[in-house]
This record gives sequence, structure tokens and C-alpha cells, in this order.
Amino acid sequence: MNKIKAIIVDDEPLSREKIRILAESNAQVEIVDEAKNFSEAKELIGKLQPELLFLDINMPGKSGIELISELGKNAPFVIFTTAHSDYAADAFNLNAVHYLLKPFDQQKFNEAVERASERIFAKRSGE
Repeated sequence: MNKIKAIIVDDEPLSREKIRILAESNAQVEIVDEAKNFSEAKELIGKLQPELLFLDINMPGKSGIELISELGKNAPFVIFTTAHSDYAADAFNLNAVHYLLKPFDQQKFNEAVERASERIFAKRSGE
């Protein structure tokens, strides 16, 4: 099984570190890079073509919601990782795979990755 290429996008270093640690304990996902804001994320997505984003919503400058809106149909699958529950409806309107509220644990992280992997593997096989 090919691992899912993922990028972490969060302005807080401790949040990025926690997601990286959780990802290292999950056999399905490989973190290929990290970004701390909208512009870094957009550049990395264009360069690395990840299948999955772990995306914070509130960041300096443009938000995670704005990033996915701007990418449109070219957006990777997204698991939003945020401390703000009030953006869930917007996230799911943009086809978010999951909406993890901080703080979350390994079990919730794994459940979100499993949901994403089902969609990613279906897309890979052309379903």
C-alpha cells in the first residue's frame, strides 16, 4: 500500500509537531512537508501535490477555508484541525473529510485518517 502524502498547515509550531507525532504513529500517512500560512501552503501544494491536508482554519492572513475555496477542484482532501467549532458547516460545504477539534488524540486522528484513506484509495482506483 502506498502511503498517503500529506502536508500539515498550521501557524502554531506545537500544533504542527503534535500532528506530525500522531501521523508517525499511523501507518497510512506520510507527512511530506509543513506550512505555517496560506501562501506557504499554496506553494507546497502546487509543488508536492499532496493527497491530504491537515489544515488549521484560523491563521494570519488568509484562512484555511479561503485556501480550500481558492484551490477549488484542485484541492487535496482535507482534515480540518482547529480549536474553533463555529466553522464546521463551512468546512463540510467545501467537502472536508473530517473536522478535528483541538485537542484531539491518536484515536480521533486515526479515525479521521481512515475516513480520508477510504476516499483517497477510491480516487486512486478510479471509482
